[in-house]
Amino acid sequence: MQVLDNNPMAGGRAQVYKSGGINFDAGPTVITAPFLFDELFNLFGRDRSDYIEFLPVEPWYRFHFKDKTYMDYGGKVEDTESEIERLSENPEENYRGLVEYSKKIFEVGFEDLSDKPFNKFSTMLRQVPVLLSLKSYLSVYDFVSQYIKDERLRRAFSIHPLLVGGNPFQTTSIYCLIHYLERKWGVWFPKGGTGALVQAIEKLSKEVGIKFNYNRTVKQILVQDGEAKGVTLASGEKMESDIVVCDADPPMVYEKLIPSEKRRKWTDKKLKSLSYSMGLFVWYFSTKKKFPSIKHHTILFGEEYKKLLEDIFDRQILSDDLSLYLHRPSATDESMAPPDGDAFYVLAPVPNKQSGINWEDEGEKLKQRVMYQLETTIMPGLSDSLDESFFVTPDTFERKFHTSWGSGFSIAPLFQQSAWFRFHNKSEDVKNLFFCGAGTHPGAGVPGVVSSAKVMEKLVPPAREFNLAEIHKSFKAHSKTFSLASLLFPRESATAISQLYYVCRQLDDWADNGFEEDLISARDSWLNHKPHPVLDLYRDLQAKWGLAEDPMTDMLSTMVSELNGVCLKSESELIDYCRGVAGTVGIMTCPIIGVKDKSALTYAENLGIAMQLTNICRDVHEDAKRGRIYIPQNFFKTPISVDDLVGSNPDRVEEIDGAKLRLLGLAASYYERAQEGMKFIPLRARIIIKWAASMYGEIGSKIGKNPINYRTSRAIVPTWKKLSLFFGVLSGKTYSTPK
Repeated sequence: MQVLDNNPMAGGRAQVYKSGGINFDAGPTVITAPFLFDELFNLFGRDRSDYIEFLPVEPWYRFHFKDKTYMDYGGKVEDTESEIERLSENPEENYRGLVEYSKKIFEVGFEDLSDKPFNKFSTMLRQVPVLLSLKSYLSVYDFVSQYIKDERLRRAFSIHPLLVGGNPFQTTSIYCLIHYLERKWGVWFPKGGTGALVQAIEKLSKEVGIKFNYNRTVKQILVQDGEAKGVTLASGEKMESDIVVCDADPPMVYEKLIPSEKRRKWTDKKLKSLSYSMGLFVWYFSTKKKFPSIKHHTILFGEEYKKLLEDIFDRQILSDDLSLYLHRPSATDESMAPPDGDAFYVLAPVPNKQSGINWEDEGEKLKQRVMYQLETTIMPGLSDSLDESFFVTPDTFERKFHTSWGSGFSIAPLFQQSAWFRFHNKSEDVKNLFFCGAGTHPGAGVPGVVSSAKVMEKLVPPAREFNLAEIHKSFKAHSKTFSLASLLFPRESATAISQLYYVCRQLDDWADNGFEEDLISARDSWLNHKPHPVLDLYRDLQAKWGLAEDPMTDMLSTMVSELNGVCLKSESELIDYCRGVAGTVGIMTCPIIGVKDKSALTYAENLGIAMQLTNICRDVHEDAKRGRIYIPQNFFKTPISVDDLVGSNPDRVEEIDGAKLRLLGLAASYYERAQEGMKFIPLRARIIIKWAASMYGEIGSKIGKNPINYRTSRAIVPTWKKLSLFFGVLSGKTYSTPK
């Protein structure tokens, strides 16, 4: 994999400008969903904290109003309520109600939809009822106004769309989910700046074999027979590839990099008809003294609010009245400023280049106005202490970042330009062309951009072709219980379950049959992130369903340990083994069946352990013939041997039967623990999982009632009994294993 970047360093709009020995973060300054970066590093078995530290920001923002009042926003809900009470005497202020409803929006808009592809209109249609029920037809400002009455506070709590390029009076209220997003994870800042975060991701990427090519501008995407086949660079060099992924601005990509005759949907006419986000004027400066009273994030409101936004988005003129965002990173990280000085950037939302504003003339004038506004309000003495100073305008965004009309955030986040209506992550015009970044679903902002990569990952085809028919055939042949239960899953889930089973079954066969070379090769390929014909199937599931890295690592480690023979000494060793080979499968299955709550993983692990204990009880004789003893030695009065397990010594046979019953009792305790977690499973999947568990429970019951009958043969559940158990589950009957 190769990355082509026209800039001198990685990061896109998260560049770093260096001036006077100071690093100025060019773009994003707020991390509100740190778990997304934890997930990214975990995919490669790394810990994000080993690469970059996140520092908490407090308060999240300070809002300064024109009447010289201010409000600190952050901390606990009670802290914000106290600030509201200090500013407003209106008893109808209901910030807690705003947060509670924003949680409902968050659960749908972020948890359910932010990493889901919207390349099918049917996907959009299915969401319409719930989106309407969440009042998505309201603007952010109108939604906030239902709970907040003071005009100053309405401005403060409706400001979030501006952080992703939208007008609060036009942007759908779905973006109110940001309120709960901040409440759930807080606001963070990467130590060393956003540039340090970019460097951490770049380091990880290089460690796993990704090559970066800087100062390389793409002139055209090569399209042959409707498929992307590579790119042509400005230098004339051609680079061929099977897949092209763009995190550049989609309207620019379609208009400038793909010939018009290759585009049926995104025609030049359609691209011109879109509504684009605002432009940005950003002034970067340092001072010879510190301004300790300035918080990390400061919003300085002007006199007008709605009129200013109309000037920017509708009339597209420079307003006489400005609202500003001031970034002072040294408030959180002292290394971001000189020892005896300070460093800032201040951002003013402005019209994009559709306005026709001549920024060569207006840039310096606007900088002077911004400096005057800061100096006469919250930064007295600014002009006398000024040191480094430079600014960027929409011209810069168009030239340096190749955004259409110099917009700061691609197309505007309107309802009619969201989800299916936004640029798809999988191109509708060119096969094997994919998009991530601010202009595609789900949208701008750091959480949106990272989530767009998760969406795209689900759509990019795997590097190798898989024989899904053969996989399903193997699943059906080797696991009648699970394959029968999986028929009740939705098709996509059933396919994923069979794919997961195939991977685990193949690895298990290698472990059972002593194929040391194959299993060790698989483990090493996994740990070193190298291609592998079986494990690439699991990687495909990781991309599409979000399966974690650690369970597979644990499974491979446990299976490799079996290669030297198995003779477990204690119950704790037995449980560790069951956890490694089967508890991991329970955890892997959770994303596929729709389990989202991480606290459910322990219950899923318990169910896997219970089922494996049942398997061990069923297969004692068969395992012993392969030289493996899974029943712990401390279950017996004297050490047990393989010969004892396959022989017919009456004394030992009865003791073995007793050990099996002890195994079943242990399994029963884990089934009971797993039962407590069924509440986390969606109803349809819950029925299927209970049915599968009841079939395992039936195997245990047969052995427990008549252990003599199953000393040398395996207990099986006939089809009629499986159907009976299914209807028992439907009637509310729980599964059990005799103790």
